[in-house]
Amino acid sequence: MATPSVRVDLHTHLLPGVDDGAATLAEAEAMARVAVEEGIVRLAVTPHNLRWAPGIDRAALEQRLAELQGHLSAQGLPLEVVLGAEMALIPALPQQIDAGEFVSLNGSRYLLLELPYYGLPHKLEEIVSGVQVRGFVPILAHPERNADLQRHLERLHRMVERGLLVQITSGSLEGHFGRAARRAARRLLEASLVHAIASDAHNPYDRAPRLAKAQALAAEIVGPERAEALVSANPAAILRDEPLEVEPPTPPRRRFGWW
Repeated sequence: MATPSVRVDLHTHLLPGVDDGAATLAEAEAMARVAVEEGIVRLAVTPHNLRWAPGIDRAALEQRLAELQGHLSAQGLPLEVVLGAEMALIPALPQQIDAGEFVSLNGSRYLLLELPYYGLPHKLEEIVSGVQVRGFVPILAHPERNADLQRHLERLHRMVERGLLVQITSGSLEGHFGRAARRAARRLLEASLVHAIASDAHNPYDRAPRLAKAQALAAEIVGPERAEALVSANPAAILRDEPLEVEPPTPPRRRFGWW
């Protein structure tokens, strides 16, 4: 497989000392080196908004981001880092947006939303709609890893038809999160319900910012051109705040157990 001109990672926890991602600047640098080896030229740091360390706000995040970029540049690493956040998908999210208590991806119209691994938020569709009516495009992070959605992918299908975007995790396709997550990721790809593949990297070891292998696995399902778009053109357009043209999802088929 030829290496694409760029890979772009929408979802990482590379900003040090903020959440459960990189603990130190040295660890963040090690993660950045992995990203460069993977052909990633730009990535968004997306700390969990409910897990920021005490005293951390948007201004502090921006300062830490500038320090991280300066350090990586000084080390000669050709990697651009931009600010985002993984916003918890909670009922109060629309009110947080009204209060300005949010961070979108690189200041764009795109907002990365975090699902829990078990259970679904009450009135999930209403929360997503509340984000949309406020002028933002919601991107749902790793729905294939949610145990409830694994059994009820038709709910995701309906929301995608209404404008929701979906990001799956590279490790899911590789089987790092179990058979159910891998199976769900593949089914979402088959149904044209995936708009980006991201690493959700947390460390330079077992949760590193890797996309190449997942791209190759996705290519076996959707073809090399579409797979490349999921790690290159689509996330690049999102971070440039450009509209994203997406294929309509494939109608669910009963024989594959959609519902």
